[in-house]
Amino acid sequence: MGQTQTFLDRSVEAEKFFIFFGDRLFSIDEKSNSLNRVTIQEKYSFGLIPSLPFSSFEGLDDRVNAAILDENSRNFIKERLNEEISSQGKLDEQKRRLKTLDFIVYQFLPLLVSKNYQTENHIADMFLSGEDEGDSTSFVERAKCELQTKLDKDFGVELSEDNPGERLRKILLREEKSKLTTQPLIKALYSPKDLGLGETIEPSITGDITGLQPLCYLNGQLYDLEITENAKGREMSFVINGKTFAPNPSRLTFENIKEELTNRTLQRAKISALERSTEGFDLVKETIQATEKRQIQLTQLAKLNEYDLGNCGFIFKNNAYYVYAATPNFATQDGRNPEIFWPFDSVKVAIMIGSKNNDPYSYDKPLVIDPMANHPCLSNKKEGYCEICNLNREPSSYSNTPADMLRKLSDAVNVIMHPLNKPSLDSHPGHSYFGITLDEVLKQKPMTREEAVASGYFIAEVIENSATQQTGEQDEGN
Repeated sequence: MGQTQTFLDRSVEAEKFFIFFGDRLFSIDEKSNSLNRVTIQEKYSFGLIPSLPFSSFEGLDDRVNAAILDENSRNFIKERLNEEISSQGKLDEQKRRLKTLDFIVYQFLPLLVSKNYQTENHIADMFLSGEDEGDSTSFVERAKCELQTKLDKDFGVELSEDNPGERLRKILLREEKSKLTTQPLIKALYSPKDLGLGETIEPSITGDITGLQPLCYLNGQLYDLEITENAKGREMSFVINGKTFAPNPSRLTFENIKEELTNRTLQRAKISALERSTEGFDLVKETIQATEKRQIQLTQLAKLNEYDLGNCGFIFKNNAYYVYAATPNFATQDGRNPEIFWPFDSVKVAIMIGSKNNDPYSYDKPLVIDPMANHPCLSNKKEGYCEICNLNREPSSYSNTPADMLRKLSDAVNVIMHPLNKPSLDSHPGHSYFGITLDEVLKQKPMTREEAVASGYFIAEVIENSATQQTGEQDEGN
């Protein structure tokens, strides 16, 4: 397949010097009397003339490169179809993973999210009320609806299409559109008004890339042009639209701009091909097995390493799923001195959930995904995915029902948020945790209750809140 060539390639072949300004290139014309000028060594002055808009050049590029872009887009569609068909063919290999996901998404997460409705408060409140009171079915159903709405938003519905090939085309189109960006490669220092540009700037890929900022290309190097009040003593200066500019070396390179222009042009061509073409998609009807919305969405979820629901979610790591609840930034009360509160940043507390013989399980100890250097209840404090070693129950004592898995996660959250309650302090002689005293572990600056509240920390009580003491009990381990 041939390589595309853009107007920037042609420009650099023809000129050793030109300027990006707004939506145009400016080049030297020694005979021009234009007020737009470049001055060299304060002796030589030449006129600067603008080119056609970037959009005109890009339109010409599309016509010149039409055959190459079409071939590239065809190959892209063919490759993506093969990838998707192959991934469908590998569903048998993914059955265990999909089964685990099915349990997490449709049974465990609704139960976890539903706890939030019962307090209508922060995620931390989920685990401070002990056993549920009354029938929570309506809360779980509400959570299921919320999760389904998010899944529909993130992965689409498209069940009204009779042709699964058309459904696949729309999925690929949505994926490719999500990769398209209009963000500039450099920070915009000047607005169009600052540069004296009018309101008739035509949209273009090149303009998106440069952010319409003034740049100078000279002998293979790129320079930022900055507005200056005095260009005296400068090797080179420019006057464009009545503004004086001086060049400074840019962190951006001309190759960066060329490569980004090519990539964005190819990406737009792929999207255009998917929008107008059904070629190939009509042939996959018999090979697409995931026709149900649930299966489609689980298959899409299986491609992700993380799915975040705000205050809970899951992470896929080392071939295992970790379902987490995120604590708030919290300040935990010190059972030795209830006037003192120790602040901690938000962390993700998780349990591992797997599937064996189509049955979900969670055997391992709960863990904290984020490092917590100053927490007494973790043995390996400076690394993430550290097991919480002092729950009041052994992991094997929890059953593999959604409710008991939730209790396991609830107990873990309570241990992390209430490490200095009375049962914990009483079970550690000398207040030594893993051979380290609390004074050696708690290195952060303590706060008063008022300071913690003013700083936005969730207050984790260990004295005043009896429910906290009951649900946060710990054993004599460590």
